[in-house]
Amino acid sequence: MKGTIRIHRSIGGTGAAFRVTFVPYGGEGKKLPSPASVLSTSFSKVRAFLKMLGLGAEFIRTLFVS
Repeated sequence: MKGTIRIHRSIGGTGAAFRVTFVPYGGEGKKLPSPASVLSTSFSKVRAFLKMLGLGAEFIRTLFVS
């Protein structure tokens, strides 16, 4: 499945540090699956969500290495 992944990291505040959303692309005449998202203060939950979407460890590592 193809779509857009949005990753937001909150630097301040008391809420979740990470918000990750997957919004699938639509095709003509195809029913769209619902977007999926996860809010978490834990990086391990974000990593598990990205793995569930089929992203490999090397790609995930590049997102969070500064």
